[in-house]
Amino acid sequence: MRFAGHNVLAILAAAIAMYFVEFLIYGVLVPPATYQAMAHLDDVDMTGNAWKMPFGIIGPLIWAVGLSIAIGWRGGGGWRLGVSTGLVTAATLMIAARFFQWGYGATGLHFFALDAVHFLVVGALGGAIIGGWPAAKGAKAG
Repeated sequence: MRFAGHNVLAILAAAIAMYFVEFLIYGVLVPPATYQAMAHLDDVDMTGNAWKMPFGIIGPLIWAVGLSIAIGWRGGGGWRLGVSTGLVTAATLMIAARFFQWGYGATGLHFFALDAVHFLVVGALGGAIIGGWPAAKGAKAG
């Protein structure tokens, strides 16, 4: 299923996989108390922001759309190209944007490092899924 030349199913699959990895990192691997300390949040912040959790899929969905666009600009062509596109967008856009939160905000260097690793992993994963998704007959990959 394509929209404006982009494979909607590949984008959705990538976004869901990216969101799931985020859940594994921030919801399972990093204990809540550790996350709270690294993000410099107090108990009120943690409970007061819990209602936002269902909206967490929006970021990966927007990024997956961007990955599809960037992979298309690069001519499509396989999971390796997708991985490299994901890594480049993670390093030059996502990590760079998060740097401002570290540089001018309250979060510490450990939180910035965790986010950087998270962005590299989910960018590579999302890119691999979109880039490696089989193209329909007669359709351009990506």
